[in-house]
Amino acid sequence: MKKKKIISKRKYKKNLLIASFVHQQGYTYNECLIANHLAEIKNLNIIGLMDDNDEQTKEILKCFNSQKNIFLSKQNILEKVTYILKANKILNKYNNVDEFLKFKPNGIQIGEAVYDHFIRNDNSPTTNHLSYKFLFFLAEALYVNDFIKIFFKKYKIYYLVMAERQYIPSIIIFQNALKAKIKVIARVLGPKEFGISIYKSLKDIHRVNKKLEKKLIQKFFKKNKLKYANIGFNRVKSILNQTIKNPDPNIKKKIKKNQYNKKECDQFYKHLNLDPTKKTCFVFSHNLLDGNLNGKEIHVFKDYLCWLRETLNYINKLDNSVNWIIKEHPSDYGFSKIKTTAKIEFDRIIGSNNKNIRFFPKEYNSSIIKDIADCVVSLSGTCGTEYTCFGIHSINSSGIFYSENGFTNDYKSKKEYFNFLKNIEKVIKNKLTKNQIYKARVHYYLSHILTRYNNPLVYNFDITRDLNEKKFFDIITRLIKKYSKKNDKFKEYLTYQLNNGNRHLINKHRL
Repeated sequence: MKKKKIISKRKYKKNLLIASFVHQQGYTYNECLIANHLAEIKNLNIIGLMDDNDEQTKEILKCFNSQKNIFLSKQNILEKVTYILKANKILNKYNNVDEFLKFKPNGIQIGEAVYDHFIRNDNSPTTNHLSYKFLFFLAEALYVNDFIKIFFKKYKIYYLVMAERQYIPSIIIFQNALKAKIKVIARVLGPKEFGISIYKSLKDIHRVNKKLEKKLIQKFFKKNKLKYANIGFNRVKSILNQTIKNPDPNIKKKIKKNQYNKKECDQFYKHLNLDPTKKTCFVFSHNLLDGNLNGKEIHVFKDYLCWLRETLNYINKLDNSVNWIIKEHPSDYGFSKIKTTAKIEFDRIIGSNNKNIRFFPKEYNSSIIKDIADCVVSLSGTCGTEYTCFGIHSINSSGIFYSENGFTNDYKSKKEYFNFLKNIEKVIKNKLTKNQIYKARVHYYLSHILTRYNNPLVYNFDITRDLNEKKFFDIITRLIKKYSKKNDKFKEYLTYQLNNGNRHLINKHRL
């Protein structure tokens, strides 16, 4: 793969670090594209950090003129024993996971990192038992924590480019970078159309990269709320009607136009044997293995499965005055190995005899929801920013990427959450105002359109481990050959973002 058109030789006093641990060539390539522009803007050397013997990542970094590539070496036998003994000593201080989550030495939240890593790798959506796997994951986290502290003292790192900041070792490196006052450059979604989010402070470690600054929302709301609200609403309609592809790369559903009229909505109620005259609330479950603690500045529930179980148990005790429909998450990551699912939990807790609680039927397309729902409920799902654009209430946790902006019902505690569910009819009756709906639509415009850039050097490649590497590099090579710097505004927008201290990149072409 030839990249002479997009890189230049450079050697400076300051360094930019690419920390790449995903082991997926598309991810690494995107990180390198961002780093290349950043290095040119700020006169920085590129150096790389990757897993031991990750030669593929090393070769891609070399194509982008990285000055040094460093492996996060594996522990030798003596080191393994030493860190396992340290981990065992720490775990012996805690009786369960709830207590261990508070383990935060020198401000680095290792307890949370280990728990999220456990869920992802054990395929267990929840536990409160500190099993032997916690011992090994904690030992690994402690090793990475010590390694990266020494690393940052040795090398003068001013920026860190890191697409994936969850799980070990990434989450430990990410936190230590912020503690060392290194600015972290994060890609927002993608792979082709993506944004840039900048982290500057350790207090922001739980902030999801697509969370907008309030001043940005207020600026565009005041500037021309009708214009930007209309653009945002047209985009969200296209997503929910499935006339364009969902921007979330984890959702692979085929594009299918499907809108429902009143007769078809009545048929939906009939199919589920529900009363169409009652208000209907949809509970959106999550991918139970993915990002349980990441992107939540307030942790009301320790994981998605705890939230789902407590929600099902609570609504099962309520009267039958409202229809409840449980919607499984469309992402299929880990589905074949996971130890439980939303459907399994529904069958166990609700069963088939309940008069007013149903599981969303596979026979129907999810585009019908916006025509039926009076309220949507989640912990941190995108439904809260999508359905509010249609004037539908959302009940969701505080501290997530769209909360505290005046168009959602945010809860900071379980007490507040269950009070919302108990009084769901009052919530629905108090309709969203026009301004609240406009604000939701402007927010959608900003987060899904204005803060994203359609990069000419990338295509919408498969983000999974199934990526066809030969096809990937063939297509990338063709894109590089026909690349024109003059027509690529990414560097210009990134420069403006850096010079003005903005959290997000602004695509001025879409203003």
